[in-house]
Parts: sequence; structure tokens; C-alpha cells
Amino acid sequence: MVNRLIHVVLLATLVISLTASGAMCWDFWQASDYCQILDDPATPLYDIRFAYVPISDFGDYGRSETMELEIDWALAYFRDIARSDLELGLNWKTRVFPSSTRLQLPDQLTSLAVDSTMTWRYETGQALQLSASPGVYSDGEEFGAGMFLIPFSCSVIHSFDRRLSAQVGLQFRPGFERTVMPLVNVKCELDDFWMIEAGVPTTRISYYLGHDWSAHGGYEWENTSFALREKSDYDRKSATMEDFRLFGGTTYQVSDQCRASLEGGIIFGRSLEFEREVEGLDSDIDIDSSIFFRLAVSGPF
Repeated sequence: MVNRLIHVVLLATLVISLTASGAMCWDFWQASDYCQILDDPATPLYDIRFAYVPISDFGDYGRSETMELEIDWALAYFRDIARSDLELGLNWKTRVFPSSTRLQLPDQLTSLAVDSTMTWRYETGQALQLSASPGVYSDGEEFGAGMFLIPFSCSVIHSFDRRLSAQVGLQFRPGFERTVMPLVNVKCELDDFWMIEAGVPTTRISYYLGHDWSAHGGYEWENTSFALREKSDYDRKSATMEDFRLFGGTTYQVSDQCRASLEGGIIFGRSLEFEREVEGLDSDIDIDSSIFFRLAVSGPF
């Protein structure tokens, strides 16, 4: 728990420092009809990411590598629904553990959710945004009521300038180990080369090398709970994966229809927590830090 707090404090410090430096460049209280967060033209129809984490120690219970596959797909966008804009998307993410170690790990932890977002925009440069991601969060072994969860969030957005926008809110996650998560996003286009997206749970800094190439680095915090099928030899109700990641990489614009990214970094503060403790096994397992690699393909734009 102490390590988690240290990581969150470090991330919050980074966000505050980046926000303060960006705010000094503009009249902080002026409004704009263009919002960096809501009007980003680079939002792709699909985004596919594959990550690989080499073999790591799961406490004293053995070792396993981890493979992750995540797909985001934009389903539909509707204007003027109850005076708001409605955006629908599909998110699927699975984590695969080739070795079960002595923890009797599930073969996979999977989430499949429909991301729905309603946004009310005002002439003052502000916006109110409500989001929900109802879906299945489980080990994929069988279906049950406990695996259907509905995390949702409420946030406010303000566009201070055509180059600076900020979002602040909270995400509420009934049924998860961590029921409330902060939601902060400050997006700042410093010039034609630098873009800063500082926030919680994700921070990203990009530098555009030209029309086709860009470099980026950032920080991610992830905490997700999954329902488990109960078995006679291990009677666990749920498992929570948490980790923090520092990454850097490069992106190449293959065409107007495709963009490819290659990243590498360090994953740390890793833990696997079970809701029910099994005799002879701890319920909260620390996983060794490790390097990781990630490949992403997205488009069209």
C-alpha cells in the first residue's frame, strides 16, 4: 500500500508541474470554442495493442511471463442526443499467463466492455461528460452475475485556449477492489512539435519529428478487478491486477489509414490480489518489476 501511494504521489507531482508550466503560456481563464480533448482529429477508428512482459517472479510461488492484447473499436457517434453528443466504443483486453505457477493462476484475465460517453458542451468553453463502461470482467471460464460490472465516471472539461484544455473528475467502480479512481487530463499543444497530455491514470509527452515520425514517452497506472470461477481447490471470488509503467517509443505514419508504434519500458509496483485467501497461499502477491515491450497499430484517422 505504501508503494502504491508513493507512485500516485509521484504521478500527481508530474501532472501538477506540467500543468503549471503549460498554464504560464496562456491567459489561463479565457475560453475557446476548440477543445484539445474533445476535438482531437487524430482519434482512430481502431487501436490494437500487443504487449509482452518477460518471465517474472510471482512472490515465492513461481515464475511466469505475461502477454496482453487490447483492442479499441469506435462503434458510433451521435450528435444532439438530449442536447449532448453520444460516443459508443468497444474495448476488449486479455492477459494471458502461460505458466500458472504455484498460485494456480487463471489461464487469462479478460475484460469486454462497451464504452459509452455523453458530452454536454457550453459556449463558455466548458463541458460536462458522463461515461460508463458496462461489461464482463472475468477469467473467461464461465458466465455469472458477479462478472458483470459497470464502472462509470463524471468529469468537467474546460478549454482555456485552442492549445490548452483540462479535464477533472472521478471514476466510480462498484465491485472493483479500488472503488474510486481519480480522473485528470490536461492536454497542451506547446507548439507544432510538442504535445503534452498530463493526467491520472495516464501521462504522455509527444515530439513530432516530421510528417511521418514522432517520439513519445509517458506513465500509466492500471488497476482492474476480475471475477473468478470458484473451484474446489482454490475458492477465490476475484483477482485484482495493478501495475505502473514508464514507457518510451516511436510512431510511424504508414499512411492515412494506418499508424504503427513500438514501445519499451519498465513495469513496476506490480501486484496480484485475491479477494479470498487460500490456505498456504498469500492473498496479496508482489510481482517483480520487469521490462516490457508493446506494439500498436491504429487507424484510419
